[in-house]
Amino acid sequence: MLPFGPGFGLIVLSLAGGTLAMVHAQRAANLASGDPAGAANARLTLANWLWLVPGGLFWLMSLASLVLLTGDA
Repeated sequence: MLPFGPGFGLIVLSLAGGTLAMVHAQRAANLASGDPAGAANARLTLANWLWLVPGGLFWLMSLASLVLLTGDA
C-alpha cells in the first residue's frame, strides 16, 4: 500500500484542473481553426507516437522509482 501524504488530494485536484483546462483549450483551438469537431486532429501521427512512447516510459520509470523509494525496505 502506498503511503499517501496530506498533499495527495491537492495533487489530484491540480491534475484534474489542468486536464479540464486543456480540454477547454483544445475545444477553443478547434473552433478557432474552423474545425469544431476536431476531425483534422483526431488521429495520432508517427511524430505523436515518437513523443508518446518515450514520455510514457519516463512516467512509468518515475512512478516505479516513487514506489520503490517510498516502500518498506
